[in-house]
Parts: sequence; C-alpha cells; structure tokens
Amino acid sequence: MHVIYGQEAFPSFEISRQLPELDASQIQTQWVYLIDAQPEDIDSAKVDRLLNPAPALTPTLIVSPRIGTRSPWSSKATDIFHRVGMPIRRVERAVVYSAPFDLAPYADVLHDRMTESVLPSIDTLATLLSDESPRPLGRVSLANDAQAALAQANTDLGLALSDDAVRVTLWTCPALRQQGLVHANFSICNVYNYNYIL
Repeated sequence: MHVIYGQEAFPSFEISRQLPELDASQIQTQWVYLIDAQPEDIDSAKVDRLLNPAPALTPTLIVSPRIGTRSPWSSKATDIFHRVGMPIRRVERAVVYSAPFDLAPYADVLHDRMTESVLPSIDTLATLLSDESPRPLGRVSLANDAQAALAQANTDLGLALSDDAVRVTLWTCPALRQQGLVHANFSICNVYNYNYIL
C-alpha cells in the first residue's frame, strides 16, 4: 500500500457549516490517497500529476469510505490510473482532519455512517483496501418486540439505521411485520437497500 497526502479536502467555510460551535480556522483537512499496487507499477511523475501531493498533516480524525465498500471515486480513479498506463489494483481516498484539540466528539457530524467510517490512525487505512467476502444471508424474527429486534439487528449487522429509520421501516412495512419478517432489500416498501433479510 502506498500512502500519498494530497491537497485541502474542505474549505474552512464548509467546516464552519458542519461545526458552527468551533473555530474552523483551527481545523485543517487533507485528502489522503491509498494506492494498492506493486512498486514497479507506480510511475511517481504520473501519480504527482494525478494526485497533486502535499506535506502531511498530523491526523486528529480520519474519515474514509465505509470499510468493506468501494467508493464511486475509487472506481473512476482506478480506471484513470489504468488509462495512463499504471496497472494498479485500486486507489482509494480518505479525509484527514487535523486540529489542536480532539475531534472524536464530533465524529458523528463529520461523517455519514451509512457510507463512511471513522478510523483511528493512518495505519488502519489498509483496511480500506481489503476485499471482504459477502456475509451470509440472515433472518431476524420480529414476532415479539419488532422495534427492539430490528434495532438489535441494526447494531449486529452494522446497518447504520438511525432510530427514526427503524421506526419508519416498521411503519412502512406493516404487512411484512405482521408475517414476522421484514425484508431488508425493501423491494416491496422501496425504503432501503441492504443485502440482508431481517
């Protein structure tokens, strides 16, 4: 894995919008790129032109695409690398937040838990490039306390549903709930799209 630090990810006005209670001038952001490739497949001059590297910030918080997924940016960027003659396996990016204070209490505001993960350090970025095998299909009985069962499945399966989303799911799919099952692809309800049967 090759790690390359890039340019500013978000301007200070965007950080001010997300964290109005903090002094955004003290928070810096930076793209960090991960390239999964053999050393001989990397052309440093081309990488520099494509990613525009910069000096690394000291990370306080790192937000990446959700572990186990491939971001749309990654798919397109990997294709671009291939088109310029670098047969890499994959390129992915994350955002480094750097501040003179702890940003962990603001992690929920700074990332979307449906599509992103918060990582503790640059060393853990390698998990972004790991290919996870599909998990087995599972079922959760909603016969007794449907809301509690769906909330527990949400935690166990990492679905990242908010409490409101759990309530909407149960409200929107009463026919399935009466049968004791809610199908998480929600093809009948058209609410969410997950690869589990609950």
